[in-house]
Amino acid sequence: MKNLLRVVEIMWLVIAAMSIVEVIKNWGGDQTRVLIFAAFFVMAVFMFFFRVKSRRKLSEKFEKKNNSAK
Repeated sequence: MKNLLRVVEIMWLVIAAMSIVEVIKNWGGDQTRVLIFAAFFVMAVFMFFFRVKSRRKLSEKFEKKNNSAK
């Protein structure tokens, strides 16, 4: 389960990287595309940090549960 959560975190980083590349490519052109991809970038970075925090909380919860069961 931990591995799957880490894959999801990496997926958000990939989305952020692809979005910032599109922002840079379209910077002088279509401003609507720039704003859309900038919004995707911000959302992806937010989701990455949100997912990291939730994975850590979940890991602590499982560790606490396993330690109390012993």
